[in-house]
Amino acid sequence: MSEPRRQFRRYCCTGLFALVGVWLPACDDAGSGGVPDPATTRFKQKDVAFWADRLIAPDRATRRGASKEIVAGGEAALPLLGALLQHTHVDVRKRADALLRQVGAPAVPLMMRLARHEHWDTRLRAISVLGDLGPDAGPAVKVLAAALRDEDDGVAAEAAWAIAALREKAAPVVDDVAAALTHRDVLVRITVAGTLATLGPKAASATEALTQALDDEAMSVRRSAADALAAIGPPAATAVPRLIAALEDENLYVRVCAAGALGGIGPAAKDALPALHEARKDPGLQAEVHWALARIAGRTPATRPVRVPAS
Repeated sequence: MSEPRRQFRRYCCTGLFALVGVWLPACDDAGSGGVPDPATTRFKQKDVAFWADRLIAPDRATRRGASKEIVAGGEAALPLLGALLQHTHVDVRKRADALLRQVGAPAVPLMMRLARHEHWDTRLRAISVLGDLGPDAGPAVKVLAAALRDEDDGVAAEAAWAIAALREKAAPVVDDVAAALTHRDVLVRITVAGTLATLGPKAASATEALTQALDDEAMSVRRSAADALAAIGPPAATAVPRLIAALEDENLYVRVCAAGALGGIGPAAKDALPALHEARKDPGLQAEVHWALARIAGRTPATRPVRVPAS
């Protein structure tokens, strides 16, 4: 192929995909040996509109066929899926979202890039995909931590859930997660506290922030913070004085969670014994307090009390 013709093809392809905000490699179908790569050519031969129309076609067989072909393309189909995730039609975006989850781990780099997209819906969907990929999305941990500060509250909450799904791979961003406990949106604060609970002792550095969250105006944040301190266990011993105060919270479920946190901390919470004995007079706390007292005494009760859902 002559150099002018090669440059013209590259220019045309670059211009086409710039319209949908994605980057594709230069359009030469031929590798160094001049042989087209069959794994990628079928996605280059048809534009985004072609695949979008097939994915939302009235005919179910057409939709399923397009989905199957794209997923079978694996990494070669990722640039196309990135474009579809930014499509103007919401149903196309939904289909691309679902297909990216099927592609799996190879989609992580693309989702990391789209998690910084200018449009909130694209960021939300990219982060949601990363969350569904779980620990396989470990390389995205810093990107997800940054998303906790997103201007859109829904995106920030989704980032917290995605970080929780990373499990132990979320440990490097515990401090970023803890900082979000003061987020303006209550759902984000609840989600962040739940995320820290999933990390258990690895979230020990968040103890101070969680202790402060016990004073949150929202009951759900207070109980989630107590549950996170319970999951951290003995390293959260500095929270004991505030947990003792939480045994008198106006909300029963917060009181139950505070007792559970003291039990989770174990013998290091021995200063709470007088308050727990007093709290045992509360019928709603008796089972949890009995469990906590046993834990603080160094015993492991056979069963954990069953909690009723918070009203």
